[in-house]
Amino acid sequence: MKNLRIHKLVQGQADEADRLAALRHAAQEGIAAIDAGRFKTFVSKHELRTHLQAKAAKAPTFIHQARYR
Repeated sequence: MKNLRIHKLVQGQADEADRLAALRHAAQEGIAAIDAGRFKTFVSKHELRTHLQAKAAKAPTFIHQARYR
């Protein structure tokens, strides 16, 4: 029983380290994209909302296409 708890603790720490590494990688990619000028600015909340709604409307189609190619 004690070994199982230790195993779960170690596995939890490994999972946390993996999540942290993925977060660091994503942050580095985001910073590189901004440095390269790959970003969009919005002048109003409405413009941002419209942009996000358009992206969200395309997302299910993209996911469906990616899964069934």
